[in-house]
Amino acid sequence: MLIQRAKFTDARDLTNALSDRARWTAAALLAEDSVAHEADRTAGLLAAWADILAAAVGNGPAVFVAMRGSSETWVKLGQSLVETACRGNRRELEEAARHAASELDVHGRARLIAHLAEIVPSMVDMAGGIDTLLELDSLHQLSAGAEELWVSTAAWMIGALCELNRNEMGMRLASLVADDRGPDLWRTWLQVAATLIPPEAVAGFQQRAMSPQIPEDYPKELAKESITAAHSGDADRIAQSHAQFNALSHEAQILLEMDLAMLIATIRRLSRHMKNPNAGEPAEPSPRSADRDELREIASTIMDAMPAEVVERTGRMHALARRAVLAFMDEDSTTLAAIVDRIATWESKAGHSSYPDPPFRFPAEQSLTQANDLFQLGLQYGFGISKRTVADGAIELIDRLSPPEHRDAARDLLTKMKRTSLDQIIEVDQLDDAPGFLAAAASAAWLASNRTIFKARETVRLSLIKEIRESEAKALRVPDREQITDISDQEALGFLERMYGDGYPLPRDPDERALWELDIVAVIKQHLLEVPADATTTEQLKELDARVKRILQAAAGTPQQAPKKERAPISRKQPKRQPKRKRK
Repeated sequence: MLIQRAKFTDARDLTNALSDRARWTAAALLAEDSVAHEADRTAGLLAAWADILAAAVGNGPAVFVAMRGSSETWVKLGQSLVETACRGNRRELEEAARHAASELDVHGRARLIAHLAEIVPSMVDMAGGIDTLLELDSLHQLSAGAEELWVSTAAWMIGALCELNRNEMGMRLASLVADDRGPDLWRTWLQVAATLIPPEAVAGFQQRAMSPQIPEDYPKELAKESITAAHSGDADRIAQSHAQFNALSHEAQILLEMDLAMLIATIRRLSRHMKNPNAGEPAEPSPRSADRDELREIASTIMDAMPAEVVERTGRMHALARRAVLAFMDEDSTTLAAIVDRIATWESKAGHSSYPDPPFRFPAEQSLTQANDLFQLGLQYGFGISKRTVADGAIELIDRLSPPEHRDAARDLLTKMKRTSLDQIIEVDQLDDAPGFLAAAASAAWLASNRTIFKARETVRLSLIKEIRESEAKALRVPDREQITDISDQEALGFLERMYGDGYPLPRDPDERALWELDIVAVIKQHLLEVPADATTTEQLKELDARVKRILQAAAGTPQQAPKKERAPISRKQPKRQPKRKRK
């Protein structure tokens, strides 16, 4: 990566300062002592950041998806810069960065830097931080014998997998293999594996369970055999393993390279934990970790270029993962059982082809990611929630709501979770079946329902419903302009006035609303996402009215009681006073 080079030391120091978000707003960057006032420093920073984004995202338009349709110069130059970085010629990238910095005035430079400063930290954090990313990049350059973009992408992917960002890593892996970089990646990762993994660890490596649809002649042991060949240094054996890999289809290459990357990532995580036993404790999260909107926009843009079948499955499974969390929150065991059945039988439906991974892995990882995000959010704000507490809460949900056939196994997973010191709710290799999926979803649901973290429960439900609608719309390839994934405050307040009359006493400014007022607005928005205002029936209005009143009763602390029966007055006779006893 460019940021490794000595002349980019300033850019590296500035990247290390990204945690101070106040310093990186467009307004702050207009201060006289900021980098935006110096074209040369700006050029170095833009080149270094565009290089990181090319490795992590690999798609120029995705970085500027929030500015889609903008004709501003800084947007056009910024997008051109990242697209140049994605072509992999770093000399051209440096020239493009100098051109952008010289063409823009201080205001344009400030806006471009501020925009990239919103995205770069997320991509760096996903790979474990800038120091970890650069350490991996150096190792990969040495193993590949080259300093190229695909090498940096390979380094970022291993870092992302170590941090359990498997979905993002998988998208980058698929794009590299589609660009015929699979053989280069295979050779490099074999060298990385031989450097990091001792022979005895390779000998004890157990192949993960394969989907029944994978042919019997699939080379399941090739990764293990190839690392052993790399350890031996036998040129003939190494060449033979390369030839076997090169003869495989792209789909098979992706599967094999994912196995190899998983092995490397597992060894790195174990090594890190042994060097620093406290590293297993959840780290102080960044506020940015709870706000994944920009990352979803980027992922959405990348998905647009994927085959329709892949997009449909990804969107549906993401939505089902969120629906499972919602079903636990709503204590809806019937819906939960239907979700488990739908995931299990997805491949058997007409028009659905087989998928290389176990059917529950992807939706389980989605629920696990949400659980980990919520868990770390609780730690960030000092709520003192332990994994033991989460496990106990999730076990109670499992016992009451999960399908009986998966109940014991899910409970066992959560019981083990209480004893582990790893920095995730559940270990990632336990997510291949229904119990792992249920355990992850129950953990996320318990955290999302916890009033210590989220006071406004209906606001959390609204967030889940929005994500479900976004994912299902993406699965159906509904154009963005036709998607209805949000309801404005004005629409919700207008509907409340329709229910209760003009001048319904609710603050117009969301910042002035109490928690119960936020919940009332969220309930209305949930309804309007599913049913247009004009199509709302009288029965639905009654149900909404009951929900609003329950929120008001809870806020007032006065649960509704049946009216007291009137009783006739009872006359009481005053008891006779007893004379005082005399002292002896």
